[in-house]
Amino acid sequence: MGAVLIALRIGHDRDVLVPVEADSSESAALLRALFADWVDDSVLAELEQVAPGFHVHLTSPDDGPGARTLPHLRYGSQVLARSRSIDPVLHALADVLGGVHERRAGDGRDWVHLRAFVRGDRATLADVRRPHLVNDRGLDASGIVEHGFWGVELEGHTVRVPPALPARWSDVGLAVPTSQGPALRLAGVVSLGTAMPAGQLVADLAGAGATRAWLAAVSTMVDDGRIALTPDRRSARAAIQALLG
Repeated sequence: MGAVLIALRIGHDRDVLVPVEADSSESAALLRALFADWVDDSVLAELEQVAPGFHVHLTSPDDGPGARTLPHLRYGSQVLARSRSIDPVLHALADVLGGVHERRAGDGRDWVHLRAFVRGDRATLADVRRPHLVNDRGLDASGIVEHGFWGVELEGHTVRVPPALPARWSDVGLAVPTSQGPALRLAGVVSLGTAMPAGQLVADLAGAGATRAWLAAVSTMVDDGRIALTPDRRSARAAIQALLG
């Protein structure tokens, strides 16, 4: 069982090449069928010399004695999704690819590089390093799902999660991922850290968006008490639940 590389050409102008490494030939075949509209075999030879950013492991411990790791999605060494079922892993991959596909250099939109946790029509952004809260059971039980793995777009007092990259879910017998509405109300921000002056908190979070609109949004949320500084994962989970309650 060896890793297999596939190449996806995405972006509105098909100008973004994304090398994805699958953990086996069976996993690669599933990915190729799922993202058949985006596969580009013509560049595989060139990409052999490029370290793939995304790694998709779909072989489950239930598949045999040789598999010891749960299905998961990594970007470099960072775990983006992990589950006993492959569905959430593939949904996360489509989600992150949708974010890459949606963004264009100099598009003038206000992108925020924080994790988005969503319930209903509301979202809480989290400055929490992975693997903390990845496929967290407590959040799952509360009906809270992580979306926007590649950032979200700020629109006034709302955020928009880029749609997942279109894929052939029914062709491979998998459920279509849940899509989000055009705009989600921004409930607040949760960050791992210790108490600090308001000015320093604004400065620390400002880098996630680096635009005037995001700086104004952070300042407003500080004034409104909608930014929670939490010391650990358990407190961060509770803060997300409270903001989305």
